[in-house]
Amino acid sequence: MADISLLDKTYNKDNSFHYHLSLQVEPEGLSYCILDIEKKHYIAFQKYIFGKSAALTDFIDKVERCLKEDSMLTTSFNSSSLIYLTQKSTLVPNLFFDEVNLRDYFEFNHPLEELDEIHYNVVSEIDASNVFAIPNYLANLFHDKFKGLTFYHQATPFIRSVLKEFPHPSGVHINLNPGFFDIIIKQENKLRLYNTFLYQNETDLLYYILFTVKQLNLDPLTIPLTICGEMSDRISFQESLSNYIPKLMYLEPVSPGFSNIFERLSRHKYFNLFYLYNCE
Repeated sequence: MADISLLDKTYNKDNSFHYHLSLQVEPEGLSYCILDIEKKHYIAFQKYIFGKSAALTDFIDKVERCLKEDSMLTTSFNSSSLIYLTQKSTLVPNLFFDEVNLRDYFEFNHPLEELDEIHYNVVSEIDASNVFAIPNYLANLFHDKFKGLTFYHQATPFIRSVLKEFPHPSGVHINLNPGFFDIIIKQENKLRLYNTFLYQNETDLLYYILFTVKQLNLDPLTIPLTICGEMSDRISFQESLSNYIPKLMYLEPVSPGFSNIFERLSRHKYFNLFYLYNCE
């Protein structure tokens, strides 16, 4: 049984070919949402929390159990996409990009593990490609389950959404994941910086954000700061950040729309998952 479950009364398993499925998988859990393509709003959300486990086999077993036992995941969808949450990615300008060099691009910043396979997303807003790796046992498991599935790194919907949807021409944007966070600096409607940092507490979080803001000569008292992601509701993080960057707000998903049942959910916590359909 899912730890969080939202299901609109309009959901119809027999109508699944008119639905889009967005998934996010990470070491500590799996989430997904279902979009009614015709009505242009989300009608279902499920979240499974696995907890920390040192055993790879235990993690795979939990993922397989979700895919087998969740009745909404046993149907055929019109389309599907999946975010694999990881720090390991590299942005490459399309001017220098060649698909045959994917491994070289990736290994410039990260070691390629024995069981990893490389994927990439084109991010047209910055004329670049986002190169990332997924463990092949996960890629095969989901690809076999959902034919035509597209894989994404979380930076892809995050960057695209900030550049296309955020109304201010400049801002700092934080995606707070357990254990690490992604940061985007937007200036004059252009991507100035994307990076990712490990953190353990508020002090780490503040250090990396304020250091980055200072290096780019931004004024922390006037620059907007948006937060989203699984850890964005933690009050201690919000209080620490707002003491130094007072114009703090949630980065809320707007499009596609949402059924009324989603009023009970902190949607900013799953921002990238809800924005993913816009990347198709």
